Amino acid sequence: MDALISVIVPVYNMEKYLVECVESIRNQTLKEIEVILVDDGSVDKSGAICDRYAQTDSRVKVIHQENRGLMAARYRGIMESACPYITFVDADDFIERCSYELALESMGRGIDLIVFGIIRYYDAQTQKKETGIFNERIYNRQEIEELIYPKMIWDMKTNRFGLDPALWNKVMKRELVMACYRRLAGKNFYYGEDTAITYPMVKRAETIEIRQQPYYYHRQRKRTEIPEYIADKAYFEKLYMLYKYLAEQFCDDKRLIRQIEYFYMHSVELRKHAYGDYQKGTQYLFPFDKVGKGDRIIIYGAGLVGHSYMEQLGRLRFCQIALWVDKNFQNFTTEDISPIERIRHTLFDKLVIAVEGMEINRNIKQMLVDMGVDAERIISAFW
Repeated sequence: MDALISVIVPVYNMEKYLVECVESIRNQTLKEIEVILVDDGSVDKSGAICDRYAQTDSRVKVIHQENRGLMAARYRGIMESACPYITFVDADDFIERCSYELALESMGRGIDLIVFGIIRYYDAQTQKKETGIFNERIYNRQEIEELIYPKMIWDMKTNRFGLDPALWNKVMKRELVMACYRRLAGKNFYYGEDTAITYPMVKRAETIEIRQQPYYYHRQRKRTEIPEYIADKAYFEKLYMLYKYLAEQFCDDKRLIRQIEYFYMHSVELRKHAYGDYQKGTQYLFPFDKVGKGDRIIIYGAGLVGHSYMEQLGRLRFCQIALWVDKNFQNFTTEDISPIERIRHTLFDKLVIAVEGMEINRNIKQMLVDMGVDAERIISAFW
């Protein structure tokens, strides 16, 4: 069987993760694939790693180029691809062994765009599955406009993307993604490139299949690591360029213009992260109904939820903070965050898990119980 899908991996200084990434692709149960590694001017050992794979696996093709950025690297990979379908994998991520076999039947039916769920990967013990808000099914053109468009770019209820714009959890027709990249010739958003491709691609697609099963492990940054695009001094100029581009693409649909403006306002808020300000416009409400006034509590989690809880309790002085812990306490240098082992030596009434996600909360609770914490004293707003 001829290969149906080209897997494009843009690579820039990713020697730490590259082997895990490429091995996960090479070991797919669907063997008939094309793998294109685009070395975008790496100065570490990434280029040599790519070359070794090309020498040992005939399915792997390597392209070396001067550093031109993610958008140019992906586009070069598309140009060099020979298969009717395209997908992407970032060089610091990895995928399940059966990933592309899951899409085989859909590709055989000629579906334009196939969307899968996502696994947010924090570490080997902590992962969060995201399946999206749309029902699992095939949508024709009319149904795309009637059922997906109303929440596609921004879902007002959840205050986040309705359809995640990431390209790496999607399998798409080559001609479809190629057309969208050509329209971006000469532009370099860096922040929002996926957004500028995915939503115009939905506009062009005649059929979309939503598959809630996740196969893609998206590695998450440590909270103290500021993405380069947010620290970029030209962040606002590039963001406005993206806003204008999306507004031009969907100028005939008031629903989507409203969503684009909400996305823009959300993105403006993200710039605060460059200054260490992680407060969200919409707070996570502390579970006051599960804690007695004046109780001594431990907060588990120093992410966005934990900071929101601490801010609320600092203002209201509803209860006493006996301890604030996080598994990655060493990554936080500006707050008094302790290792979880200190729980054993602290007197408290309730332990509040301040982490999003039902499954993650259950895993944390079980870990705490295994440490000897009374399950009746562990509470969360997320189960």
